[in-house]
Amino acid sequence: MVRKSKAKSKIKSKKGVQLKLLYPYITIFICLILVGVVFFWKLSQTTAFTRISGDTWSFVVPKHEANGPRFGKGIIKPRFPVYGVQQRVTITISDTAPVTKVSAYLLTDTKSSGPYEFLPGSGTSYNSDWTGVWTLDDTHNKKYTLSVMATSTNGTTTVNIPLK
Repeated sequence: MVRKSKAKSKIKSKKGVQLKLLYPYITIFICLILVGVVFFWKLSQTTAFTRISGDTWSFVVPKHEANGPRFGKGIIKPRFPVYGVQQRVTITISDTAPVTKVSAYLLTDTKSSGPYEFLPGSGTSYNSDWTGVWTLDDTHNKKYTLSVMATSTNGTTTVNIPLK
């Protein structure tokens, strides 16, 4: 009987050794899964642009938590303006309460400019396309972000749209 127990302990130790050899591979596999999840989550949080024609681009603001107005589709022309060129942004904004004000700031490498007021267009005060127009008064190499704020009686929602 002593020999049987030794044989069993040898089998257990071999399985234990084999399992221990798999730990690094299991850890790497779990890490790869986590990296993939984070990558696709970040990808879903970024603004995707689609060229409509020439220098006109459409975009959709990623889903965002908001008690106030919600941002939807937008159009920007031009997406990559140079110093002194006029830029126009139209974006759909909706809420359960009337949207009363929409404005934006431009954040570049060296400064913040604005606020630029948006005007309501087609639609109702609950769901409308709002348009803002400004002339770029700064150069930008790396950072060019549009920060848009929409206000209703439910609150104010701010979204940052990286343009570059």
